[in-house]
Amino acid sequence: MNQVTKYIFLILFSWNLFLFGGPTSLKAQSVCTIDDAELRYIGNHIAILEDLQDTFTIQQVADMSFNIIDTASILHLGSSSSSFWLKFTIRNELNQATKLSVDQALINYLKLYKQLKNRLFESVELGEHLPFYHRKYPHPVYIFDLNLNKNQTATYYLKVKSDENNTLPVAVSSEIELEKYLSNKDVFMGWFLGVMMVMFLYNFFVFISVRDKSYLYYVIYLATVCITQLSIQGYTFKYIWPNQTDWVQKATIIFACIATFFAIIFVQSFLKLKKQSPRINSLLGIIGLLFILPFIFVLFNQYHNAYVLLNLLTTVTCLLILFISYYFVYKKVAASHYFALAWTFLLIFAIMFSLRDVGVLPHNFLTFYGVIIGSTIEAILLSFALADQINTFRKESIQAVFEKEIVLKEQNSELERLVDQRTQEINQNMIRIEIQNNEKEILLKEIHHRVKNNLQIITSLLSLQNQNIEEVVLKQIFTSSQMRIKSMAIIHELLYQSNNFSKIDYQDYLQHLSQSLLDSYGQPNQDISLHIDAHAIQFNLETAIPLGLIINEAVTNSLKHGFKDRTEGILKISVELMEKEFYKMTIEDNGIGIPKDFNLEKSKSLGTNLMNKLVRQLEGNVTVESGYSGTALHFLFKQID
Repeated sequence: MNQVTKYIFLILFSWNLFLFGGPTSLKAQSVCTIDDAELRYIGNHIAILEDLQDTFTIQQVADMSFNIIDTASILHLGSSSSSFWLKFTIRNELNQATKLSVDQALINYLKLYKQLKNRLFESVELGEHLPFYHRKYPHPVYIFDLNLNKNQTATYYLKVKSDENNTLPVAVSSEIELEKYLSNKDVFMGWFLGVMMVMFLYNFFVFISVRDKSYLYYVIYLATVCITQLSIQGYTFKYIWPNQTDWVQKATIIFACIATFFAIIFVQSFLKLKKQSPRINSLLGIIGLLFILPFIFVLFNQYHNAYVLLNLLTTVTCLLILFISYYFVYKKVAASHYFALAWTFLLIFAIMFSLRDVGVLPHNFLTFYGVIIGSTIEAILLSFALADQINTFRKESIQAVFEKEIVLKEQNSELERLVDQRTQEINQNMIRIEIQNNEKEILLKEIHHRVKNNLQIITSLLSLQNQNIEEVVLKQIFTSSQMRIKSMAIIHELLYQSNNFSKIDYQDYLQHLSQSLLDSYGQPNQDISLHIDAHAIQFNLETAIPLGLIINEAVTNSLKHGFKDRTEGILKISVELMEKEFYKMTIEDNGIGIPKDFNLEKSKSLGTNLMNKLVRQLEGNVTVESGYSGTALHFLFKQID
């Protein structure tokens, strides 16, 4: 693309020499006179000098000869990594402040020199290499004060370097007219942003509703196109990353690559190319992968090469997508008409914009904002295409449902006959199964009864043995073992008494277990009030037994230590279902509390070790709160399947 631009520029320059001769192209540079307040482009008053190595100083440039070429009011210098020096003379005949503006945000470096007396110069430097708010006038358009009084004439030198296309709309105007121009530009960009936001939100909510990936790819494409255009116009530099000078150039290239990449993915998804045309789908996929190359150039700060490659790949991609869209129109694929029309509008305006860049078309509102206008129209038409696709799918679905209903009616009669036959067989089987289940329930009930009896026998044996032990520590160990076994026996007793052998009502279990512990460890003349809250909580045997042992240890500690030397107290146990299948059990008392240096995980006692292991068995954890008002243990656990 850059070579083509240079060739066109050279052809036009040679044609100009052929028609008008050498003297005309090298005539004296004309003075630009500001005699009205309106904004005026001054490209035809500018002489040009190319600095290939970017080494010239202003003193050297002032003594050099400039190329004075008859050209349009907008300068078109082609795509080059060179620096350019622009020389122009301004005469002000207005009795008001005048400004010089350059409406091209993608410029690395600008420096305006005003020639004073005795070969002295005053200068102002701007460009993307400086933070945005370094500018005197905080607008994406570069603005310089000409500092000319009425009837004063001055010569200026403007040094420009840009890795992008060097199209320079250099204009002079009064301050008031420039403010009107900037205001209109802001309004237009605000309109563009508003339309793109509406399209983005509309299609995003549709994606949430229908879960069609085409909408997801499209909204990402819309977002990146919007950011790219705002970056090209300089608004992202102003509002989003004003201090990120290294990111300004990278952002334009990166978001442009992402936008085109997701445009390719959207086309593949929307037109179902993987199914409709695998070869075209593969070709688009290969082109999409090539957009990694501009990224690589950006990483090595080769911005000029990145722009050249990006422009080439984008042009090839757009032309290929346009060809694909009309191919599918020819094939009469649903929704392809909107799709083809959208890309046609985008390419028409993009071509107009490119022709303006090389000087074939004039610089005006339509050519300057061509890509933005084309992108907006494309976004609207592609939204129509997606909506039309959904309507088509809906009609096809309704037709398919109608056809299926006819088939289902035919199948229903046959199914009813088979169902009646099968129902009779099932009823006979259910009678046999019911007889077997009754036998199994009786057997299971007897098993629980025998387990409970065996556990009670063990408890009784421990109790008899305990009576013959005089050492206090051993008696406590035997008593603790009795209560642990009893906590399991209570479960089997409740299951034996219940009609549900798979789960146990934990409210009832806690009442039995707590009262049993209170009877065993409660002191004479001691009034301990129990508060149990586990309504509608049921656990299976695999969860109820380890949880019962945990409760046994915690309540035993409260009764033995928490209420020591106290005549009354309150003991609360609550179990509740939390989120994500977790349960929370809290055991708290208003006793004397536990020592501050007590660590449940590091404790070496059998009870705390047992609690820690059982909590881990239930895939949970335990936290301890203790103070003057008592102790609270919080257990978070899951029911074991």
